[in-house]
Amino acid sequence: MTKNPYHWYTEYLPRLEIIYNKLIEEDYYLLLDTDLNSFQKESLKMLSIPENKIINWDGNTTLINNCIIPSLRHEVLIEDKLDIHSRNSYKWIRNKILEYIDDKSTQKYNIIISRNDSNSRRLINEIELQSNLIKYNFIILNLSELSQKEIINYFNKAKIIIGVHGAAFTYTLFSKNAKIVEIFPNNYQEKGNKKSTHNCQNSYFQISAYLNNYHWVYITESVSDENFDVKLDIDKFCKYMNLNIL
Repeated sequence: MTKNPYHWYTEYLPRLEIIYNKLIEEDYYLLLDTDLNSFQKESLKMLSIPENKIINWDGNTTLINNCIIPSLRHEVLIEDKLDIHSRNSYKWIRNKILEYIDDKSTQKYNIIISRNDSNSRRLINEIELQSNLIKYNFIILNLSELSQKEIINYFNKAKIIIGVHGAAFTYTLFSKNAKIVEIFPNNYQEKGNKKSTHNCQNSYFQISAYLNNYHWVYITESVSDENFDVKLDIDKFCKYMNLNIL
């Protein structure tokens, strides 16, 4: 799952805190997949990890003299019943990357996240939604067209964020006191699951709870049982927005 921004930012990168000083100051190297994509490379750069400290491993048998394997960082809320991602790990990754970006601009944004270049969970009438919220200066962001630095900057300065459930909400890790509306197709199933997976709703709510973001999950019907695209009832949704968010 390293190719998914949610798992990369909340589960993999936070493991580096325990070995960070060794990577920077000692003769240790980071052993990673050979096919890192651009967002992964950029995030490692924002953590100030030198390129010459990253080794692309081809997966073949390799002799390593000294190896540290950091574990997934969780904290237990109820013994044997409930654990969550470590809030300290969220804090570390957030602070480290925002320190790198260091943007002092006071501009704020209202964002509609586009998934129109995806093959699932697209908001079919996102432009109509934007036109109905025009007085609130909403912009449509297609994250695939932006660098990680640009994306994090937008989310860090966001007041309101609207979008269909997906990994883009990972970047609310860099928001603060934002109002977030996560549109959730009522029949959504993750690949391989045979029933609706409403438990996915808590993934981004954990981030919001830590950062004092106000988080709403708006459940609606999708227009397809295959790709879970959503076409909002604009009047109904805008009434909901006016009542709860705007």
